[in-house]
Amino acid sequence: MPKGDAARKGSTRCIEYWIEKFDMNPDAARLMVSQNASIDARKKTPEQCKLSAGTLKNQIRLYGIEDGTRRWEEYIDKKRQVKIHPGNISMIEQTFCHMIELFGFRGRWGKKQLRLTEETADDKIYWNYDFTYKNKIIEFNGDYYHGLLSDEIRGGKKSEDIIEKDERKKLYAQASGYDILIILESDFRKNPILVFEKCKNFLLGELNANEIQFD
Repeated sequence: MPKGDAARKGSTRCIEYWIEKFDMNPDAARLMVSQNASIDARKKTPEQCKLSAGTLKNQIRLYGIEDGTRRWEEYIDKKRQVKIHPGNISMIEQTFCHMIELFGFRGRWGKKQLRLTEETADDKIYWNYDFTYKNKIIEFNGDYYHGLLSDEIRGGKKSEDIIEKDERKKLYAQASGYDILIILESDFRKNPILVFEKCKNFLLGELNANEIQFD
C-alpha cells in the first residue's frame, strides 16, 4: 500500500480513518474530520507547549532561578501526594466528548470526570461517569464491552457481570439526582449527527433520557 494511503487511514484528519476504523458513511466521516480540525485549531503551538511543559528548565525560563525552582519543587511535592487516575478513554469517546464541548457544553470528562462514591456495608464503590454537565450525565458505551452481549468473556469479565454493573452504575447516578443518557458506539457510528442533536436536547433539558431513542 502506498505511504499516502496508509497515512490517510491512520489520521483522524482524513475521512478514510473514520470509514475504515469505525465503518462510518462518508457524510458522517466528513463531520468527524471537520470537528477534529476545530479541536486541533484550539491547541497550543509547539513553542507554547515547550514553554508550559512541566520541567525545571522551563520553570526557570519562565520565572527565574529562585521562583522557578520553588514552583518546580512544589509541583513535585503535589505529584508525590496525589494519586493520578488517567482513566481509560478510547479515541472515539474522546472525540465524542470534544465535540459536545464544541456545541457549547463545558462539562466534566476525562481526568476531570465526575466520580460518585457508593458506600456499602462492606466497602466503597467509585463510579466514574464519562461526561457530566450540570445534573446531566452522558455515558458513551463502546461496542466491545457494552454491545450486544452474550455469555462470552469480554476483557476478562463475564457479559452478565458487565450488564449488572452498567445497570447499577446508572441507578446510582439517578439516585444521586442525575439524569443519565446512555449512548452506544454502534448508534453513534450509524448516525453521529442525530446522536449529537439528541445529546444537545438532553443537555439543554428539552428531553429526558427516557424520551430519547435513536432508531
